Amino acid sequence: MIGPITAVSAEPEENRIDMLVELEDAGGRFGAAIEAKFWHRLTKGQLQKAKRHVELSRRWDLHRSALVVIAPVTEQLDQRMLRANKDWRATSWWAFLRCFERELEERHDCDDFRRFRRTIWYHAY
Repeated sequence: MIGPITAVSAEPEENRIDMLVELEDAGGRFGAAIEAKFWHRLTKGQLQKAKRHVELSRRWDLHRSALVVIAPVTEQLDQRMLRANKDWRATSWWAFLRCFERELEERHDCDDFRRFRRTIWYHAY
């Protein structure tokens, strides 16, 4: 259970990780590290390096954090690399955005964020 959030930040391209969303509460720091793929492949050591960064440099509690690779088609990702990095989960842009939009309350949406989601749809599919 997450208590009252005391701090939030979103960092694009920190330490070559596409997006870090960091939260902090009385229990410490945690968040989501997102590797966003648009028809590019994972590179050797990329996921291990990203995990080390959030665990050691950002001091995230990995038990409360999400490490996610999002790609247009997850079957086109290197499955051996994903199996070797069990802390990482892969999902498609389609599944991620559909789930996200189901949870997003209309009062928290805006034109800029809708435009951002349309851009992702366009580039992914």
